[in-house]
Amino acid sequence: MRPEAFCAQFGIAQPLVLAPMAGASTPALVAAVSNAGGLGSYGAAILAPEEVRRTIQAIRALTDRPFNINLFVQPAGGPYNPREVEAMLALLRPLHDELGIAPPVAPDPLPTYPAEPTDAHLDVLLDERIPVFSTTFGLLPPERVRELQQRETRVIGTATTVDEALELQESGVDAVALQGWEAGGHRGTFRGSFDDAMIGVLALTREAVPRLRVPALAAGGIMDGQGIAAALSSGAAAVQMGTAFWGCPETAAPPALLSALTDPACVTRITRALSGRPARGVRTRFLEAIDNAAAQHLYPLQRTLTQPLRAAAVAQGRSDVVAVLAGQGVRALRCLPAADLVRVLMQETRDALHAASDLMPTRERA
Repeated sequence: MRPEAFCAQFGIAQPLVLAPMAGASTPALVAAVSNAGGLGSYGAAILAPEEVRRTIQAIRALTDRPFNINLFVQPAGGPYNPREVEAMLALLRPLHDELGIAPPVAPDPLPTYPAEPTDAHLDVLLDERIPVFSTTFGLLPPERVRELQQRETRVIGTATTVDEALELQESGVDAVALQGWEAGGHRGTFRGSFDDAMIGVLALTREAVPRLRVPALAAGGIMDGQGIAAALSSGAAAVQMGTAFWGCPETAAPPALLSALTDPACVTRITRALSGRPARGVRTRFLEAIDNAAAQHLYPLQRTLTQPLRAAAVAQGRSDVVAVLAGQGVRALRCLPAADLVRVLMQETRDALHAASDLMPTRERA
């Protein structure tokens, strides 16, 4: 599908989707991207159902344009082995001591986590008739996809391999976001091994698009118009960008996170430190302390166990121990208002596509 057709299908003006960044999204950022002609997205996976409802209402107070709400799709988590939990807490104690906060303690009893999304989450989405809903980590049952579509909600799934993209297509989604290994945030892999799904976004796009009937979004490491032009030239109908928007004032990113993101020596890596599930984030001592150990990773309990440390690092401005998820293109971060960034990106894209067409040789006249 051509970008123009995708934009018409989703009611937007530009082939640009803001990546849903759970924990970093704000209604202001979503609305700013949507008002500028893109599709703003809110990562709502860590919100309770009524918090999702309030977030939807807050976004609607700022824009009348289409926007997207993203949730995780995954089985229940737990029960956990207490010895493995204690081993993880032991890894965290030195950093707790360094920051002067209470030693980490395991919840008692150890929690279990419900399958996601819950029926209550989906009921909110159906009640609110949101314009777009996207999923990460798995497949919604086809009947739930149809139920959302009957409320005039477009559905986007996330894939890290061609096989995952085809499964999503068969479930009835309206589009597939192809997440390359360059992408910041959690890996969306739900079939096969994470290692086998480490595919570059352009290679994944070129392989998947000819086999898909639905439009594909290219996601991963795209930070400028040259990257957008490359993705569109590879067959993507649009791009999905998250890290590029970290520098926008609408994210309300705390100083410690911005400091880590804008450090000239900033490097990203795939880590399990934040939640126990592979994700790409900025390399800090927090990530290395866990990744270099042999402890069992405890998804999603690990997010709960690491939360006090992450909060203290932000509060104390300790960019060396924060946890911040970002893609490989982070060094190209630009600190612009979101609407301005969308306009710059689209102009860069037009310029790049024009320049590429000028480079093509023309047949000499006979």
